[in-house]
Amino acid sequence: MAKAQCKDCGIPVDYRQLRCRKCYDLSRERWQICLKCSKPFKASPSSHRKYCSKKCEGFAKRGENNHFYGKKHSPITKSIISAAKKGVSVNKESKNTNWKGSKVGYCALHAWVRRHKPKPALCEKCYTNQPRELALRPNKEYERKLDNFQWLCIKCHRAQDKGWKWSNEQKKKLTEIVTQKKRDNKGRFC
Repeated sequence: MAKAQCKDCGIPVDYRQLRCRKCYDLSRERWQICLKCSKPFKASPSSHRKYCSKKCEGFAKRGENNHFYGKKHSPITKSIISAAKKGVSVNKESKNTNWKGSKVGYCALHAWVRRHKPKPALCEKCYTNQPRELALRPNKEYERKLDNFQWLCIKCHRAQDKGWKWSNEQKKKLTEIVTQKKRDNKGRFC
C-alpha cells in the first residue's frame, strides 16, 4: 500500500489521510481568548464560549453588562418573588391559559379542593373516624368553592350519597345476588 507523509510533521501516514492523528486533533482544536482575563483557552469547533471559566463569565456579566441592568420587575412579579422566598404559594392558577374556572370537571375539581382544603383529624360529620374522602355538602352545587365540600369518613360519605343506610335485609339480598351469579375462570361475574 502506498504511503504518504503528514502535511504538518512529515511522519508516514496512509495515502488517504492528509495528517497524522496527533496533527489532525491539533488542527481541530480551536483556541480562543477569554474576553475577561485575556487567557487563551481550548474550545471545540462547535462551541460558542467566550470566557475561559464560569468565574470569568460571572465577573463579566455584572453591572452594565448584565442583560437585566436598568430594568425593573413589575409589582406583581415582585410579590410572587417575595412570596416564593417566604415559602408561601401564590395563586398562579387563574393566570394559566388552560384555567377553566367553575367549568371544571368532576375529577379536576376534587383534586383542586384536595390541594386547597386542609384535611382535619376527624370526620366533619361523626367526629369519630379519620376522614378519607371529599364529599359535596347536601344541597350545594359543584363549584370552585371550598365551603361546598367537606372531609368525611367512608361510612358517612356513603350514607350521605345514598341518603340511607344499609339495613340487614338489604345486606342479605345483596349477598344472595352475589352468590347466585356464576364466576368465570378468572373470577369475574358472568
